[in-house]
Parts: sequence; structure tokens; C-alpha cells
Amino acid sequence: MDSKHLVIASAAGFVLMLIGFIGYVAAPSIAFQSVFIVGVVILAAGYALIYILGRKAVMEYQAEESDEDENGFFYILDEDYSAPVGDATIEDLSKRE
Repeated sequence: MDSKHLVIASAAGFVLMLIGFIGYVAAPSIAFQSVFIVGVVILAAGYALIYILGRKAVMEYQAEESDEDENGFFYILDEDYSAPVGDATIEDLSKRE
């Protein structure tokens, strides 16, 4: 489910909850109470799904970031790799003359 649809569903849940609450205060009946409860359930489910999808995105980002070293550089451990001439990011600068 798309995040945009979850936001719309959460907004609809909030509106239903509000209508149910105002209606129940104005004229207490089981119908308004039911609308309020349905609104609360939809709102809670929408927020829960938004939270879960957000956590999933964070976990994917952290998994991609785990390939980096602490200083933010990617290290290539392939023995066949040769750095381009003059590439100071890979060249050992302590051996420069």
C-alpha cells in the first residue's frame, strides 16, 4: 500500500472519529458510538502501518550504509582492482615523495 493512501486512510479515520464524537455528544446513540470506534480503529491502523513502513525504510537505509566504513569511505577489497593514476583517495599518501 502506498504511503499516500495510508495518509488518506488515517485522515478518513480521524474524520470518522470526530463525526462520531460530536454526534454522540449531541445525540447519544449506538450509531454515533460505532462510527467513533470505527474511526479510532482506522486511525490507529493507519498510523501503525505508516510507522512500520517508515521503520522498514530506515532498516533498508541502514543496511546500505553498513557497507561504509566509519569514516564514510567504501573500501574495495578486490585484489585485481588498480586505482587510476593520481587517485589520492586510494593511493597511499605516506609513500609520496
